[in-house]
Amino acid sequence: GYCNLNKFRIYANPGLYIMKLIIYNSNENLIFKSNRIYFDVNACDSKQAVLTDIMGMHYCEEPICKPNCPIPERAECIPDLRYSINSPLLNQCQCFPGYYGFNCENKEFEDYRYFKKINK
Repeated sequence: GYCNLNKFRIYANPGLYIMKLIIYNSNENLIFKSNRIYFDVNACDSKQAVLTDIMGMHYCEEPICKPNCPIPERAECIPDLRYSINSPLLNQCQCFPGYYGFNCENKEFEDYRYFKKINK
């Protein structure tokens, strides 16, 4: 048989955990080398939105910005960490260095008019 768990998610506060596997099967007994999986749940990184489920467990999401935020070309979406809400109305579109403007549409250029030329 085949068991696909590619959408399997664990909601837990940061820490070390042990997951015990139990599989009920009506055809035959399954033998595991080990029925325990040890894993570490990390805290969200500083660029992720931290949300809390109804059981009080924290989980991470990539922040959502307004559609006009030019991610990933010229900007990144920064979560508002004051609230446990991932909302484009609260998160900030932050321009990468070298870009500015409401939608990071302007490119900054260095003004070389005031640099002195150094002759060797």
